[in-house]
Amino acid sequence: MILWRSFLTSALMLLILTGCQTKPSSDIAEETKNSIVLISYGDKKGHGTGFFVKAKGQCKVLTSAHVVRRSKQINITPHLDKKLFKAANIEPIPGKDLALVTFQVDDQENCPYTPLKLNKSPQIKIRDTVAMVGYPRRDGETTLVLQFPEGKVTNIEDPPLAEGYAISYEMTTIQGMSGGPVINKWGRVVAVHGKTDVVMDSLENSSQGSPDTQSLSGTRISHKLI
Repeated sequence: MILWRSFLTSALMLLILTGCQTKPSSDIAEETKNSIVLISYGDKKGHGTGFFVKAKGQCKVLTSAHVVRRSKQINITPHLDKKLFKAANIEPIPGKDLALVTFQVDDQENCPYTPLKLNKSPQIKIRDTVAMVGYPRRDGETTLVLQFPEGKVTNIEDPPLAEGYAISYEMTTIQGMSGGPVINKWGRVVAVHGKTDVVMDSLENSSQGSPDTQSLSGTRISHKLI
């Protein structure tokens, strides 16, 4: 009986340690990239970023609401296969700068793209390392390249500010990366990137600022949100 209890205790400790292991940034980038989408407009220039979330039937993409407010002609291009899809429905999430975009893949009963995992607990701390994934705009270039900048969490608002903004972090981003996931060291999404410090005082302005390292803010999310 003593040996059996000892075995159970050891097994539990192993599971806990395994579940808490962090991932190298290179692994997170590799696991994340095929869940990212480019959001473009059928009637104007500009773009944003989004990512697949778990859904039944239609494919479902989470992004910033201000990204999809710019146009009524929203196109979705998954990084995995570069196919172009037209949005079938856009559902803003009340009280947050977030929106769900759905589209259907022909001849597919369920969405063939891999969703990202959302954070299951609120445990994120100041100075934690986070990574952001998105498509930065590059003047004069027609091909957009996915980028994975890293930075540190600098502030956490509880309760959140207007439109759900709650997590601030410092990293280098460029216009076009709004709507991309902010990912913790376990590979889970903790926020959706949206604003710079330049516009946090006036949430009506969605300008992304310069490509210099700056204070940024994301709308905090969890698995209970959608």
